[in-house]
Amino acid sequence: MGVDEKVPRDLELLISNTLRFGLTACGIITLAGLLLFHVAPGGISLQFPTTLFGIWQALLSLQPYGIIDLGLIILIVTPVFRVAASVFMFLRERDYTFVTITLFVLTMLIVSFVLGKAG
Repeated sequence: MGVDEKVPRDLELLISNTLRFGLTACGIITLAGLLLFHVAPGGISLQFPTTLFGIWQALLSLQPYGIIDLGLIILIVTPVFRVAASVFMFLRERDYTFVTITLFVLTMLIVSFVLGKAG
C-alpha cells in the first residue's frame, strides 16, 4: 500500500470515527439532560432556550433543556463535519468534480442554518 493510498483510508477512518463519536456524545449528553430534567428540584427553570446565547446560559447554570440542546447541536453538527472533511478527502484524491459538489452541499447546509433560524 503506497503513501497516497494510505492517506484517504486514514481520512475515511477519521470521518467514520468522528460520526460514531458524535452520535455517542449526542446520546450521552441528551440522556444526561433528560435525567436531570426528571430529577431536577422545583427551583430549576424549565425554560426552553431558543438561541445560542440562551443555550449557553442554560448550560452554564446546568439547566436540563440547555444540556439537551447541546446534545441536539452535536447531532446536527456531526454530519456537517463529515461533509466538510469530505472536501479534504476529495482534494487529496484530486477528484475536483466531487470537491465542487461537496463544497456546494456544504454551502447549502451553512446557508440553511443561517437562513433557517426561527423568526
